[in-house]
Amino acid sequence: MAVKTRLANEAEKEAVIAFFNKGMAQINYPIVSWVPKIYPLVSDMTASLSKKELYVAEIDGQIVGSVILNHEHEVEYSEIAWANQHLLDEEFLVIHTLLADADFKGQNIGRSLLACAKEVARKKGCQAIRLDVFADNLPAKSLYEKCGYLWRERKELRSFDDRGTDTCDLYELLL
Repeated sequence: MAVKTRLANEAEKEAVIAFFNKGMAQINYPIVSWVPKIYPLVSDMTASLSKKELYVAEIDGQIVGSVILNHEHEVEYSEIAWANQHLLDEEFLVIHTLLADADFKGQNIGRSLLACAKEVARKKGCQAIRLDVFADNLPAKSLYEKCGYLWRERKELRSFDDRGTDTCDLYELLL
């Protein structure tokens, strides 16, 4: 079964929502630092769908993964020791909310979504892809490192529930 990635479209909004609800039910929240009913939300997915920032992975026509790709980032990104700290926001792509269906574990969904991000970044003329990940999310960090992302720094970022900070690792892929 081959994984195919592409930009999601408005016509499949219900399928995206169904995938999101299924995927969120599979999440080990303490590992990812996401907060149920606070972040991420269905509205985050549908807003990204409307802005043409939501990409999906499919196997046999079924949505099995998603990722939001845009230029939005935490204010603390300006303090990170990136390879090129002088890139403008539009010169790097930011990965958000990478989600894969646990029922398809081992099918390279995450790798496919990261390859999609690389392709999108190149088409947009970006020089890098950046992301932050909860420091305890070892599976995600392992995936990023296997795909060539370089660890740049550990930083406290505002938690999704605005009740403090989360210890996050920041990664970058140079293009």
